[in-house]
Amino acid sequence: MTVFLIDDDETVQFLLTVQLNDRGHGVEAFDNVAAFEEVLIDSPNFLINQVLLVDINLPFEDGDVFVKRVEDDLLKIEGLRIVFLTENSESIRQFQKLGNKISYVSKTDIMNWVKKNE
Repeated sequence: MTVFLIDDDETVQFLLTVQLNDRGHGVEAFDNVAAFEEVLIDSPNFLINQVLLVDINLPFEDGDVFVKRVEDDLLKIEGLRIVFLTENSESIRQFQKLGNKISYVSKTDIMNWVKKNE
């Protein structure tokens, strides 16, 4: 699987990329939602059966605000799983429409989530 990671923290990007690559997963990292949105608009088929790992707290537009804004586009992508990097499950309750496509995990537990979902 390829993980599309949106996180503005370069250290988090680096560590997750190394750990995911070591497990045989590709990583495309973005430091803001605008950069990722170009992929969503130009090449949504790249996201089929992949994972979007998005930090809640981002500059310019928070991850949950972005996902809510493009929710209908994300629903059209077969097999896409959206995982928020957050400690707070309250932030994802607004995404009823996405159902089981969406979940959350803390940054300290992300590798456990990956192992369970490979």
